[in-house]
Amino acid sequence: MVECWLPYGKTEIHVTIPIQDLMGVIEPAFSRPLEDAPGTLERAVRGALEGECAERVGKAPIAIALEGTLDPNLAALSSSRLVEGLREGGAPPEGISIIVGNGWRRRGDPQLLEALKGQAALKGVKIYEHTNKTRELTNIGSTSRGTEVSINSLFASASFRIVIGETQPDALTGFKGPHSVLVPGISSLKTAEMNRIHALRGVPGPGEADGNPLLEDALEAAGLAGVDLSINLVSTPDGKLMGVYTGGLEEALKRAIADFRDVYRVRVEDRPDILILSAGGFKYDYDLYSSIWALGAAETLMDGGLSIILVAECSGGLGAEGLRTISRVERAEDLKGGYILGAEALQLLRSTLRRCQVHVVSALPWSYLEPLGLRPSRTANEALASIMGGRRGRRTMVMPRGCITIPYIS
Repeated sequence: MVECWLPYGKTEIHVTIPIQDLMGVIEPAFSRPLEDAPGTLERAVRGALEGECAERVGKAPIAIALEGTLDPNLAALSSSRLVEGLREGGAPPEGISIIVGNGWRRRGDPQLLEALKGQAALKGVKIYEHTNKTRELTNIGSTSRGTEVSINSLFASASFRIVIGETQPDALTGFKGPHSVLVPGISSLKTAEMNRIHALRGVPGPGEADGNPLLEDALEAAGLAGVDLSINLVSTPDGKLMGVYTGGLEEALKRAIADFRDVYRVRVEDRPDILILSAGGFKYDYDLYSSIWALGAAETLMDGGLSIILVAECSGGLGAEGLRTISRVERAEDLKGGYILGAEALQLLRSTLRRCQVHVVSALPWSYLEPLGLRPSRTANEALASIMGGRRGRRTMVMPRGCITIPYIS
């Protein structure tokens, strides 16, 4: 027997698999982290604040929008180095604000806030959280696809606007990045919904940026925000820095994708009978809406008879409260009130359920999961035993980081 450990919230759970059934543990081959992350960030920030940006540093107020799903230590390190650079350029700390962008979430990561507030370099800097309850919003226009863009007023009214984002695969936009800090990070819920409704017409999938309508719409929305400087990070799942890209928002995104696109692609020899799939831990399984996107990793592996065990804690609940409403509607387009956040996730879920069984190990009440067609289990071992039914020879694959793994058949 082989015991495999899977990310689950901020901890791990295990599953025991007969050794003859285990096909492998599939995850990205992350490159070695940078040896001097603080020094690399400091040099990158200094270089970015030269030239045209140097003239704007002294023009308060300065707003820094930060990706709310960043590793707390990496968020604190990058923010500190940036604020130190701004202060050296003449910016007073009381004229600087940091806005943690949590998008549709009703609350952020308390450890991230603690990490920011514990930094000596950030003393005197105002730190705010943007959540789905934030009402101080400013409309900055509409995209060519009709998305009405409203963002955090503090950011919109700043004289110097900076974003700190992170690039990694995303089921909807192909890749997350500095644009994600704007939409959905510090945007209104309506803006996020108007952007994500395009997913109902189909998107290329995780790792595919070219011709992606959601990405194009999000980049256009970010352009309306007038971002002056983008700091784009690439990190390992445990928050170790692998790359830093600064400059214009689209430029920083493109360079990160070019360097790291293939890291997340994993070659698979054959399709399994059972796929044990973790969303990837707290950063990805905060709520069910976020966790469902891990099922996109199974798309390539689906064949007749595939059974999936999705491991996702979902401490934040459903995430998109509309999931319960939508679960009672046969088709998303039949919603009487129009689109609501979660319709695109339900579309992926139902597409998966037409071809596979999906068992879920989660902290969510079973009454939330069963109406969606999901089969809840208390433990991963219980779910595996239910699928195997005492039979042997069920080829089993384990994927610990489903939201950022892009498998392909060799």
